[in-house]
Amino acid sequence: MPASTSIRINEVFHSIQGESTRAGAPCIFVRLTGCPRRCHYCDTEYAFKEGDISPCDPRIIRILDLKTPGSGQLDRNRMENLEDLRPADEIKFVITDRADYVWAREMIETHDLVARSAAVLMSPTFEQAQGLEILGCKALPPHQLAEWILADGLEVRMQLQMHKFIWD
Repeated sequence: MPASTSIRINEVFHSIQGESTRAGAPCIFVRLTGCPRRCHYCDTEYAFKEGDISPCDPRIIRILDLKTPGSGQLDRNRMENLEDLRPADEIKFVITDRADYVWAREMIETHDLVARSAAVLMSPTFEQAQGLEILGCKALPPHQLAEWILADGLEVRMQLQMHKFIWD
């Protein structure tokens, strides 16, 4: 099947980047629609419907979100996307608990993700209430994730989803 030449956009907005190596920088967000996943901690439930995603312009930096067991969407990861990583792309793990952290650490090692991307990012979950299509989840205290990363000497960048502190 040929790749689509269009994408479906949910919204475009100017904001402060809350995650990635560009956290804190003003940027233009293009939020796509059509995510087939229903992660327990999702904070953009309004963007679920419709869409298809096509290859991106090479100037775009992609942040590949690998779903951990605690997301409830582990079986929906598209591991073939790892083969399409470009040097400027980043990989993100949202960590709900120790089991998620161990799984992410194993993925980083097994797939040599530090060498294959510009950055590997880890975020602790924030509490997320149950929604119409998601179960919600408890928060992981940030200090807990920091302690695990430091104890293992893991080559990742911890992030706190700055946008949630600014705009809840």
